[in-house]
Amino acid sequence: MFACTDIKKTDSLNKTISIQTDSIRILKNKIDSLHKLTIDFKTELNSWFTEEEINKLKEKGILYPEKEIINNLLKNTQLIPYPGVLGGTMRIGNVKLLGDRWVIAYFDDGHIDGQMILRYIITKDSTIKWIVMDHYIN
Repeated sequence: MFACTDIKKTDSLNKTISIQTDSIRILKNKIDSLHKLTIDFKTELNSWFTEEEINKLKEKGILYPEKEIINNLLKNTQLIPYPGVLGGTMRIGNVKLLGDRWVIAYFDDGHIDGQMILRYIITKDSTIKWIVMDHYIN
């Protein structure tokens, strides 16, 4: 009697292990697919801002070009050429570097939004200066 019960328990455990092993294999495949998409997405995001351009900016004294340029722009909300409406305050959101000279930036105040293209210049003392090239509200 005990032998039959043990065999049924063993079969049940083996079936459970097999199901879990299959689930793990499926999840690993999904993780691998997502990892590949992440790599492709990062490559796509960086296609406008190459290693060569990063090195040019480092030579001008900007040690962490992407981080420093974006953070500098985020602090310069006065560059947004539109006032906030209905009590909203304009702020800069998504920023994408376009080479070693330009940036495209999204802005909004919670009520209206738009985009602008800016030129940035690194001065001899490694200061970042901004020029708004074009802008619009959606």
